[in-house]
Amino acid sequence: TTTGMLGGPQIGYNIQYNSFMLGAEADVTAAGLHARGYVAGSYKQNFMSSLKGRLGYVSGNLMVALQAGPAFTTLAYHDISGFSDKSVSGYVGGVNLSYAMTDKIILRADVLRYDFGKPAFSTANTPHLPLASRLRFQN
Repeated sequence: TTTGMLGGPQIGYNIQYNSFMLGAEADVTAAGLHARGYVAGSYKQNFMSSLKGRLGYVSGNLMVALQAGPAFTTLAYHDISGFSDKSVSGYVGGVNLSYAMTDKIILRADVLRYDFGKPAFSTANTPHLPLASRLRFQN
């Protein structure tokens, strides 16, 4: 079971040409996610960041965009024999729906999939446990 919250700032820039949009966005997310594996031990994810390219279609005040790029996170594994942590890179991709209520207020929803592969962790009694075989972080 995974529990916790995500939140953080993002910055980006979009260029619109007729009904098409091209942009870039960077974000930093504080990720207080905690999870228990299938055997003794637990995982923690404290931080995520990404740099996404964006390609979208604009109609009036509504924009739909595809976005993808590299992503980075920190993961930690704890069990009774010790602690192991590491920084991991991967990718993120998804879709964004934005609605401009005014020139300065935009409602936005993102559906994103982060993939950091199968990082392995090692403590004194649990050598090289692959994260993905023991735990799923859900987006």
